[in-house]
Amino acid sequence: MGHTGEGVEKAAAGCLVNVFSVIEDNQNNNRAQRRNMWGRRVVLSQVKCRVTAASAGLVLVLLAGCEAELRLEGVEATSAKPIHRTDQFLAIERAGDRIVAFADHGVIVDGQMTEGELTWQRTELSEAAPNFIDSTQCADGSVYALSFQNELWSAADGKWQNTAVPTEEQLQSVACDAQNTLWVSGAFSTLMSSADQGASWQDFSMYEDFTLTGLAFGDAQTGYAVGEFGSLVKTEDGGESWNMLDPITDDFYPLAVHFTSANEGWVSGVLGIVFHTEDGGATWQLQDTETVASIYGFVTDETAVYAFGDLGALLRYDASSGRWVDLPSPEIPVHYAAAVPVPNGLFLVGGWGVAFEVPVSPMQAAPVDGGAL
Repeated sequence: MGHTGEGVEKAAAGCLVNVFSVIEDNQNNNRAQRRNMWGRRVVLSQVKCRVTAASAGLVLVLLAGCEAELRLEGVEATSAKPIHRTDQFLAIERAGDRIVAFADHGVIVDGQMTEGELTWQRTELSEAAPNFIDSTQCADGSVYALSFQNELWSAADGKWQNTAVPTEEQLQSVACDAQNTLWVSGAFSTLMSSADQGASWQDFSMYEDFTLTGLAFGDAQTGYAVGEFGSLVKTEDGGESWNMLDPITDDFYPLAVHFTSANEGWVSGVLGIVFHTEDGGATWQLQDTETVASIYGFVTDETAVYAFGDLGALLRYDASSGRWVDLPSPEIPVHYAAAVPVPNGLFLVGGWGVAFEVPVSPMQAAPVDGGAL
């Protein structure tokens, strides 16, 4: 039997009474929970009310009169900023006076340095919406970004274009050697190179069941790929051939690899783990760090090597002691994912819109205008 008009009004009115009762009870309940924060939790019984479609419509009409005016000025102002708090940056490169940072959902933030100041421009590749995971800069100054979708992105005539890497394995890393040859690595020991900006590829994969998580070149002839289970692969002829070396250590998952020469380099992992080699990967030593945070990357300036990672961890390598020294940086609840050297320190990017400069001398942080802290 359907409701009469009077019945609909009564049902709707009864529902509103129950709704307001729930609101009042919730307020009382919240006060009680605050008074009894460490005592027994008060459980509020839910009030259920069923009305017909007509009753629901009447409720919406009654509540519509209480709707506040929607103000979007703040939203529009936030959207106009080049860096948003929701940006998840995972890669950054510096080419001369230009800094390019890559995030998820096709976000590219391009910064131009002029007399120490950065002017930012935001690009959103909304149609393809690539999720960028790594980037590299070649000797000729060209910048490439690798996406989770196994695509390489580069800018030509001011427009970002993509090239698909011909593999079904999930890629993890990209690097460029001294001859401007691009290299990518990934799952199932995938290792591939392209000498023509991604137009064609040569396969050097080992087809073993481990993921190559990182790539680094120490000089024009020497390169390294690291991966699961401490796997280590090396070339000494500019990438013409790659050979498996003894594992760095068992049950080790490298998060980053960095070499400053043909023989000296570092790999990092979770819990602040850093291994160091001075003999081209033949042996590795565990080094002391002042953090238990995961280390996601390394960067070198003219004077030192730095490591960065989770929970705002920032370290500098002290070659005299063989230890990593903690550097002051903003205390943030998210990670640094990538960094580049700038004239006065390091520019770091990471999760949730992290993008700012950290001076290394003096050791105090100074947010860059346009960044989001």
